[in-house]
Amino acid sequence: MHMSTLAITLAGALSLAAPLAYSALSCYAGYKLYRLLTALFGLLAGAGLGVWLGGALGESLGWPGWVGLLAGAVALGVLGGFLAFRFYKFCVCLQTGVVTALVLAFVLLLATQSWQVGLAGGAVLGLVAGVLTGFFLRQILIVTTAFNGGVALATSLSGLLLGGGDWMPASLESAAGWLEQTGVLLAVLSVVFVATGVLVQLRTTRRAG
Repeated sequence: MHMSTLAITLAGALSLAAPLAYSALSCYAGYKLYRLLTALFGLLAGAGLGVWLGGALGESLGWPGWVGLLAGAVALGVLGGFLAFRFYKFCVCLQTGVVTALVLAFVLLLATQSWQVGLAGGAVLGLVAGVLTGFFLRQILIVTTAFNGGVALATSLSGLLLGGGDWMPASLESAAGWLEQTGVLLAVLSVVFVATGVLVQLRTTRRAG
């Protein structure tokens, strides 16, 4: 096989495999994946801050420029990743509370034309949303990641199965067309993937905090 043809084939295979793999991970391990992504964000944020602080500190101590940058990036990157992974629950609750407070404060302000009502109502409802998120965070993340990943996985697989091609016998093409038009296969696969994704995540994250 010619190198250019091989490259195109591999690129096509990866373009199909990568979304399927990510959807499957989101569906069946979304809660753990979310924590890892949160840790990655903390790692990158800490490393960025460490580069700036390490560069300034290294310059004041007379270190070579790359030493301060590297030391700051590694130290604060590891610290940021650890803190984000360890205390992600507080971060998510805070984010949910603030966003809810801002949105509902704006809605109440428009509805009542009173900024006092908007601020007070938004603050109270934002606090309630943050507290409820803290109590049900695991369940919320499991359901949302299983749903998003399961539907995406079902969409990709149904497209592959019903997309036709040389592998499909002519006798099945009409049935495949009916399944594609009615969305029966997509609905069935979505229900199966979402349901099994929720069950698997609930079982595998039983001790997660």
